[in-house]
Amino acid sequence: MKPYLSILMFLALTAANGVQGSDGSASRQSPWLLAPVLSSNPKLGTSAGALGAYVHQFAPEAPPSMFGAMAQYSTTDSYTYGLFARAYLGEDRHRVLGFVGGGKANNDYQDFLGSGREVSVTDDITLGYAAWLYRVSDHWYLGGQGLVNDYAMLGSNEFINIGLGLLGLDGFSSNALGLKAEYDSRDNTEAPNRGIFFTAGNLAYREALGGEESFDVYNASYAQYFAHGAGSVLATHAELRLTDDAPPSGYSSIRMRGYVQGEFRDTHSALVEMEERYFLAERWRLAAFAGVTCLLDSFGDCGDTSNLYAAAGLGVHFVLRPREQMTIRLDFARGEGGSQGLYMAFGQAF
Repeated sequence: MKPYLSILMFLALTAANGVQGSDGSASRQSPWLLAPVLSSNPKLGTSAGALGAYVHQFAPEAPPSMFGAMAQYSTTDSYTYGLFARAYLGEDRHRVLGFVGGGKANNDYQDFLGSGREVSVTDDITLGYAAWLYRVSDHWYLGGQGLVNDYAMLGSNEFINIGLGLLGLDGFSSNALGLKAEYDSRDNTEAPNRGIFFTAGNLAYREALGGEESFDVYNASYAQYFAHGAGSVLATHAELRLTDDAPPSGYSSIRMRGYVQGEFRDTHSALVEMEERYFLAERWRLAAFAGVTCLLDSFGDCGDTSNLYAAAGLGVHFVLRPREQMTIRLDFARGEGGSQGLYMAFGQAF
């Protein structure tokens, strides 16, 4: 599928959804949601798929919950699939997240791990994730999380497989448990205009839990939203991922639009990014975003520009479900060294 077809599909989708009332009234809004998922990248080809979900609000004080499925297939014979649930229960006293799925990705890396070499690698993954959080005050939630992971990385020939094995990049199978905390003062969970969303947690991968590796991962993410003008929003985001005694397959990578996740890795990662979401019309927004990621082994490494990776891009957002402010977006992002991508996705990037 050519990139311009993604744009045509986006326009067709928004036109089809224009028949809903602009007031987003419940009488004219189905609980069922169907949205396309598309991406196009010179290194990974073009992928297309769909997300389908049932949307339900368990209490007036709770955000909308979603239960659904997704699947995606690409021109490189790669695919992903999964079932997911995101529920806000008991007047938002309980938050439950769940995902079961997997996939296969055939990646043609042009500069694998900064080596300057072109490498073809297949990532094969099956995983399950669950988290439960309980509200302990107005905006604070505490709970736990768990993950079951079976991840294999295979090269396109035996020589590459040997090299990946020497680098410790042949994947791993491991299970993890950890704690998680959230602070959430957003005025809307789908498309916030103001407020703060902070999450922090750990995952302890252990052989005693039935895995092949024992190591630790720590994550923290902070997002803040600033409403301005007549419906515009400035969104800011910072994220930190730390690992302890992880195999290279469990290292941190670049998680920004414009890059292929996994091509560049290091022990830890830190990123900052922001996005201006400009109010264009009642259901339309224009977006401009930029960010930088540092891949590091120690925090002093971020002073070296060779460890910094920048990206920027433009996008257009359409409010697919006005009542909940659920949004579909079409973004184009460019990174360094000719890295770029076109993405159609459900929900905000952060």
